Amino acid sequence: MQIKAEEDAHRTACARFGAVVALGKGAWDRPSPCKEWTAGQIVEHVIELHESRFLKPLHVTRAVRTGNGVVERWRVTESALEPAFAKLAGPQKTAFVGDQKKRAALPLLTLEVLVHTWDLARALDVVVSLDTQLCEDALWYVTSRINAFRTSGRFGSENVAEDGASPESRLVALLGRDPHMAIGRRSMSRSLS
Repeated sequence: MQIKAEEDAHRTACARFGAVVALGKGAWDRPSPCKEWTAGQIVEHVIELHESRFLKPLHVTRAVRTGNGVVERWRVTESALEPAFAKLAGPQKTAFVGDQKKRAALPLLTLEVLVHTWDLARALDVVVSLDTQLCEDALWYVTSRINAFRTSGRFGSENVAEDGASPESRLVALLGRDPHMAIGRRSMSRSLS
């Protein structure tokens, strides 16, 4: 995938994540599919991943936060992406993030945002469909590096997705989630188109 396409994929994933985050007011302490994490901790995790693996290594400073809320912290993080993308196009594009080039960090970060969108939606009882093309790209990314994913300990044991399952279901199952996890366990179930 070319860097422009990777940037666009990341923007798409972050926009959907942000739409789910915006629905979380008053629900940040709800349990999530990520063992021992609440809905709010998922958002904080995604913010920290952006900060440590993408923004800070590119020397992009997030804007001063105007509040302490989870929604505001995500908005500030998301707004810092465009300056980071601009730096990827510049002369610093070959510097390293740990042992990865900065550009190489973006597909993994997009995968994290995509899967945690699913996790957060389940925690908040929001019906959300992940972008099919992003899920297909993420499936390819994970399966082409499956041994590294298995030994990282960052994802649960693979669940089985039925024959003919959607790319979204196959992706979340591959990464240890139950693709059949119910939405609407609480009375506040909402839908996000």
